[in-house]
Amino acid sequence: MAEAKRRRREYWAGFATVMAATAVLFFRWWPVPQEVEGSFLDAVVQDPVMVGALRLTIFAGTLYALASIPALVVGGRWARSVGTAGFVADEAQVPASVEEADRTIANLRVVVSRLLRERDELLSLMEAETNPD
Repeated sequence: MAEAKRRRREYWAGFATVMAATAVLFFRWWPVPQEVEGSFLDAVVQDPVMVGALRLTIFAGTLYALASIPALVVGGRWARSVGTAGFVADEAQVPASVEEADRTIANLRVVVSRLLRERDELLSLMEAETNPD
């Protein structure tokens, strides 16, 4: 089943590549005007189709963030990564009780105080190395 999906995806990617090449070679259509002087970014900004696509992409990303982030936070989850496998989020973890949350907070405070102490020791060692007098 996964092999069929992969082949279908490869087919559509190949089809899109062939269609783009056909548009460029036979119809002499190129999304960036040829007479633009300057960098590629100048050409993209001057083309209204590209500016529209960029605006649509920014709008879709903003809409996705506005919808998904609060939904994940309310569900007790948080995003770990976005990659080829898709969007990966932590599983929902709800503390069993307030006491468990208090214990976790206390443990984290101990860890933070230890890390701060180690940082201060390292800073004093670095200062002693740079100022040997």
